[in-house]
Amino acid sequence: MRIAIAAGLVVAAAAAGTVVVLSLQDAPAQVPALGGPAFPVPSPEEERVPVEAVQIPVIEEDASSPTADEPVPQPQPPAPRPPESCDARLFVRLADGETGSPVAMEVRLWRLGVPEDERWTEGDLEVATMAVTTTGGFVEGLVPGRYRLSCPGRREGAEDPPEFSVRSGDNDFVGSLSMPRTFRVHLRVYDEEGRPLERAICQNPISSLYSHTRTSPSWASRRCEKLPDGSFRFSEGSGGGIG
Repeated sequence: MRIAIAAGLVVAAAAAGTVVVLSLQDAPAQVPALGGPAFPVPSPEEERVPVEAVQIPVIEEDASSPTADEPVPQPQPPAPRPPESCDARLFVRLADGETGSPVAMEVRLWRLGVPEDERWTEGDLEVATMAVTTTGGFVEGLVPGRYRLSCPGRREGAEDPPEFSVRSGDNDFVGSLSMPRTFRVHLRVYDEEGRPLERAICQNPISSLYSHTRTSPSWASRRCEKLPDGSFRFSEGSGGGIG
């Protein structure tokens, strides 16, 4: 009976995480087991083995994690882009970069860095054709941003005016161009035998025909149209002329 009580105390102490040492001085040397052979009882001089408690970690439920009763949040579609304002107006004047004289020319206005949308990729967009006279040219209904002029009448190999910024409201821009030069020449005309011609009439007996294609300037990066199959269609130059 004493051994059974002591064993119960040892088990209870182990569960509580403490060490209990029992003194068995008064216990008999041999204690008969119930229904079995006797087993030896250790003497007090034998080494006492401490019993360590095992700590079981407690897993706390995260309040932020969804439970079975709470709905799982679904990804939201991106918010629609706000409409662009078209409240900018631009007045353009052109000047000869060497003489400073006003220049009349038809130019093309490009908007640079137009953002990507559902149909088009990011790029540059031609927004207007302006007939600039010696007193200037005007265009309105522009989106504020970066712009640049393409000037086909400039000197061959020269650069277009640099880009500029357009803000809401009125804007002024003066573009400096390198223009083609004209020279006065003296012409002598001879016939097929080397005799000088005193009089002549200049005319073209055969009508000439030429055409040209309106292409993008070298600094422009046109936008591409997105197709349903995931490919892109490059926009081509538009317009043309016969003279």
